[in-house]
Amino acid sequence: MYPTGHDAFFYFNRGEIKFHNDEYDSAIKDYDEAIRLDPYAKWRDIELREGMAEEEIISRLGKPDRTNDRASFLVVEKEWGLPVNMLDTWKVTYYSPIEHSSGTGRSYHVTTSGYRISLLFRNGKLYAWKKQAEAAPNNS
Repeated sequence: MYPTGHDAFFYFNRGEIKFHNDEYDSAIKDYDEAIRLDPYAKWRDIELREGMAEEEIISRLGKPDRTNDRASFLVVEKEWGLPVNMLDTWKVTYYSPIEHSSGTGRSYHVTTSGYRISLLFRNGKLYAWKKQAEAAPNNS
């Protein structure tokens, strides 16, 4: 199936080609259009592989929204359900918070109920990850 021109994936991929061909201004226009059509595609569609270096992921997604540099062994065991080797160094990073707003006026507040992507690193390499199914925040 050929892209219709209204497909965020089409614009993102075309932007990638232009970026690698040093056509930066044109690439930015395609990236902007992809974001306009589907602002959460980047978080949902990234392909992850065990063993990826943290720097490679940051180059694709940018700086994480939250980081737990020294994730405790309890966090790794409870949140991720994984057995822990005490000699390993663990780090958890979070991207794209899922925010919910409620109330009005002075009682208005925004809470974070999770993140679209949570990444667990072991000794500097990607070990496990979780992606939220929700594509966009529920602002009710």
